[in-house]
Order: sequence, then structure tokens, then C-alpha cells
Amino acid sequence: MAKWEYKSLEFFIEKVGRGYFDTTRLNLTKFDQEINQMGEEGWELVNTMTTSDHQGTTGQIVSVFKRLKS
Repeated sequence: MAKWEYKSLEFFIEKVGRGYFDTTRLNLTKFDQEINQMGEEGWELVNTMTTSDHQGTTGQIVSVFKRLKS
């Protein structure tokens, strides 16, 4: 029977701009680097979830990976 191990990574959403016109964004370059590094280490991305702050905007992204336990 296969046994799995799991690992979660969290990515925080960055605030861009100031005042009324501020917005948020994910640093996709860093996100891609991190998930590609996990793939190089044998981890498979199985799920990505977001969290919300009190105003309903995304606060962070949590990605869950798995790989066969050695």
C-alpha cells in the first residue's frame, strides 16, 4: 500500500498602491519559482486554497503538495 507525505506552502498577497486605489496581487514569479522547486524535489501540487480577510479580499494562498513516502 502506498504511503504519502504532505507539505503546505503559504504565499502572502502583496498590497499595491495607496489609498482608495490600492489593490492586491500575488508575486507570480516567486510563486512559480517555489512550486517549480517543489516539483524538482518530487512533490506534486494537489490543491490550492485562498483565505479571506475581514473585508473579503484574499489574504494568502495555501498550496498543498504530496509525494510518496520513502
